[in-house]
Amino acid sequence: MAAKASLKAIIDEMSMSFDEATSYLEKETGKVFMVSDEAFSLVKDGDDPPDWQEEEVELGKKVLENGESFIELPDKYEINEYGMMEDFIDSLEDERVAEDLSDAIGGKGAFRRFKDGIHHHGVQEDWYKFKDQALKKIAMDWCESEDIEYIDDCKD
Repeated sequence: MAAKASLKAIIDEMSMSFDEATSYLEKETGKVFMVSDEAFSLVKDGDDPPDWQEEEVELGKKVLENGESFIELPDKYEINEYGMMEDFIDSLEDERVAEDLSDAIGGKGAFRRFKDGIHHHGVQEDWYKFKDQALKKIAMDWCESEDIEYIDDCKD
């Protein structure tokens, strides 16, 4: 029987996703980890990794050799933080703040301006709670769609 996955570990890993790496859940153990494209290249090329990267390269090797034992976690495109920002803005009761933040997320630099705006208006704690709940829902939906049993070890 497969171990239950930690919902918190899944969310933490999803929060750190970036283009040059892929995050996985090992079905049997429930372990969540990330492997960089560089580590996969070292495995494929048969090169010896530097000491600090040995564990990651071993994980990459396991993924390549036993792909069916691992499931890719949602990446940043599936998470869609921009959509979360739009939903957060729509949830705000203060129309002035909502309008200001809505203007802030238009065009290049939207994430920086949004971050500056939530701090300026003092709603950063509200944003972080909203984002945490949105990530939790994404993680739970993903677990259910992949038939992954999980432990809800998140602090609400």
